[in-house]
Amino acid sequence: MELPKGYKSENSSLVCKLNRSLYGLKQASRQWFCKFSTTLLSHGFHQSKHDYSLFTIGSGNSLVILLVYVDDIILSRPNSASVQAIQTQLQSMFQLKILGPLKYFFGLEIAKSSRGISLSQRKYTLSLLEDTGFLACKPFNLPMDPNMKINLHDGDLLPNPSMYKRLIGRLIYLTISRPNITFVVNRLS
Repeated sequence: MELPKGYKSENSSLVCKLNRSLYGLKQASRQWFCKFSTTLLSHGFHQSKHDYSLFTIGSGNSLVILLVYVDDIILSRPNSASVQAIQTQLQSMFQLKILGPLKYFFGLEIAKSSRGISLSQRKYTLSLLEDTGFLACKPFNLPMDPNMKINLHDGDLLPNPSMYKRLIGRLIYLTISRPNITFVVNRLS
């Protein structure tokens, strides 16, 4: 059984109000993050001024990086034994589910090797191509003529612009790992 991909409405100007915290948390997400970040800061972590969900402790080979996204936490460090010590410490204060080494996060596939870390959006791209019916198409080096003029008043209006907007949003997210499509996606958006 495939789950629906979001609420579909006939009126695209409507906004949904979230009446309950995400994932059924008993307390509000903001309160949980406040308690979590206060605990990290009291244990010597430093909160980034550029991204408040990023915390660090130590430096050089002893650097530990902790990133929070909603209720997911990513811990990274050159020395895996120290990561386990921090996981144990956090588990004593919070109810955590340790999922092991990071392989897939938020549409990004992560692969570690002796040469470094590789980020890919292969699965995300295949899903996007399948959803749009372009999975069997042949690749093209230049997806759009850079001199092409796009005019708001030329052509027919789309009967359902929300599908187009959703596709552009997905393509914008794809530019994380495919910067070569940034120009085209920017023009189309």
